[in-house]
Amino acid sequence: MRMFLTQIGFLDAIGAFGKPLFIASSFAGDISDRFNKIWLCHKIKEAEVLIALIGVVGIYLENYYLMVFVLLLLGVQSAFLGRLNIL
Repeated sequence: MRMFLTQIGFLDAIGAFGKPLFIASSFAGDISDRFNKIWLCHKIKEAEVLIALIGVVGIYLENYYLMVFVLLLLGVQSAFLGRLNIL
């Protein structure tokens, strides 16, 4: 069964990526103040690679819910990476 991006799927994708940016950003700011920023940046990038591998599995299996979950994880990852002020 082929999956197509419907209007409901598009709204799920926006919600899955956008909500964690707002919800996790304050927690990410607290974490980025506590730990070494370079170390934290490396760990976030390692998590991004693992999330991308989960996304590949979701695309291979054509599992809609797994792909929406990956979008949620990428939103959390973006919140954490966006709060790091390395420069």
